Amino acid sequence: MKDFFKKYPPDSFTVIQKGTIDSVSRFAICDYVTSNRQYQVCINLRKENDHFLIQKIKFEEKKK
Repeated sequence: MKDFFKKYPPDSFTVIQKGTIDSVSRFAICDYVTSNRQYQVCINLRKENDHFLIQKIKFEEKKK
């Protein structure tokens, strides 16, 4: 991921939707915009020991 962020630094990052799946799971759908690309980012979080940890993060390039 470090290489991805270095190659495509963000111009903006916006949370479009967020919500609760169940008592220990959350999600967020976001827009990640760079100077020449735009991605939809899906983030799944799960609660462990009173903290939410990222379980999955997925970047999908949006077609123009």
